[in-house]
Amino acid sequence: MAKSTRGFCKYCGKEYTRTGIAKHLQTCKKRVDLCEKAEKTEKYFELLLYGAYNKDY
Repeated sequence: MAKSTRGFCKYCGKEYTRTGIAKHLQTCKKRVDLCEKAEKTEKYFELLLYGAYNKDY
């Protein structure tokens, strides 16, 4: 059985799976508020990193 990778939302602190966090970031109220308050010159990126050969990395 494959091990489920979990992580935390840096905006609200809740725990999600890899696919769950991608969906959550679209609707996270704290993230949306932060992005709306950001100046037009600021940009934010979300990165999803995982090992190609070792999924536990």
